Amino acid sequence: MPEYAIELVSPTSLVLLRPLLAALGATDTALLKPTWSLPAPCFAMPGIRTLVCATPINTLPVFRAAMISVATIEKMDVVIIRHGFAPELLDEVTIDVVAGRTRSVRMLWSLCGYRHGDGSLWLVPPADGAGPSVLLDACGLTITPESPYLDEDDRSDGVTRAARETIRAMRRLRGGR
Repeated sequence: MPEYAIELVSPTSLVLLRPLLAALGATDTALLKPTWSLPAPCFAMPGIRTLVCATPINTLPVFRAAMISVATIEKMDVVIIRHGFAPELLDEVTIDVVAGRTRSVRMLWSLCGYRHGDGSLWLVPPADGAGPSVLLDACGLTITPESPYLDEDDRSDGVTRAARETIRAMRRLRGGR
């Protein structure tokens, strides 16, 4: 039996959470025990009323009802990274967001990571989708109708930068270069 909650979670999930936690300036972060039927690992940032979790379950939307419940009841934003077992190599990494700090709960599904040329981290709709984008910064999640990219080529560049970060982080985790 593991002694600490951190021993129960996927190292892959922890690696993929790092860029989001860094973008959010997660200084008051606490790793939660499995709670609210959300996946582990799940980090709480009470200062910005945000939960960020990750799961290798990437084909089924099994946590969406729990995300909506937490966002509604706790008035928090909830983010879940769905990454599979081989992120960005064999499995697409997608991110679900339920914004509960707003007047009404907003749900954004299957977003992609986007690393802007200025270094900021965004979540953007899938290539074939339309909708708002989400900026992640020290203030939390900011949903905006404007996209951070100028055109589809710029979008592709930013999504590729984010995917490249994921692949590099996974190689370091696996002992590669």
